[in-house]
Amino acid sequence: MNAEACRAACDVAEEVGIVIDTTADTGDAWLAKWRRCGKRVPATVFDALTRVPLEVDRYLMRFFRYAKATAEVFLHALIYIDRFTKKRRMRVTHFNKFRLLLAAVVLAEKFCKDAFYRNDRYAKISGVSLQELNQIEREFLLGLDWELFVTEEELRLCRARLARAAQECSAGRGGSSGDTYPQMEPTPPPADLPKMMRGSLRQPAPCSRGTALS
Repeated sequence: MNAEACRAACDVAEEVGIVIDTTADTGDAWLAKWRRCGKRVPATVFDALTRVPLEVDRYLMRFFRYAKATAEVFLHALIYIDRFTKKRRMRVTHFNKFRLLLAAVVLAEKFCKDAFYRNDRYAKISGVSLQELNQIEREFLLGLDWELFVTEEELRLCRARLARAAQECSAGRGGSSGDTYPQMEPTPPPADLPKMMRGSLRQPAPCSRGTALS
C-alpha cells in the first residue's frame, strides 16, 4: 500500500469514527428515552454491558495496521452498517458500535480482497474471542440478507456524504494528525483489548466451523 492509499485509509477511518460516534450519541439518547417510557429494548449479540473506553478511529486503525484494511474496506463497512440497521430497524449506540463495526469490517475485508486473514487474526485485532467473532459475523451477514455487493455509485456517494458529515460533526474539534499515519505491521496485534471488549450480553452459540465464511 503506497503513501496515498495509506493516507486515504487513515482519513476515512477518522471520518467514520466521527460519524459513528455522533450516530451513537443519538442512539443512546433514543435508548434512554425509550427506557424512561418503561419499554424494554432487547439485547443483541452486538451489545456490550458497558461502554468501551476507546475511540472508534483508533479501533479501525488496528485493522489498518494489522490487516492492511483500505479506505474501500472502511467505506464498504459503513454501507453495510447502514443497510443492516435499516433492515433490522436497529440503532447504533455506544454499546453496540464496536461489534457492528467488527462484523462489517471483517465482511468488507473478505468481499473487497482476494486474499484476507483468517478469523483468528481478526479476533486478536478486535479483542473478542474467535467464537464470539464467528457468531457476530454470522448474525450480521444474515441480517444483511447476504447483500454485500456495493456499486461504484454507492461508494462515491458514501465517500462524499461521509466527508461532509464528518466535517459538520467535527466542527469545534481538533484537526487531523497531518501527514503522519501509523505504520502497517505484519506481526500479530498485541492482546490489549480483551478486557475492554468483554461483556457481551448474550453468549454466542457454538460454531461448527472455524470461520463463518470460507
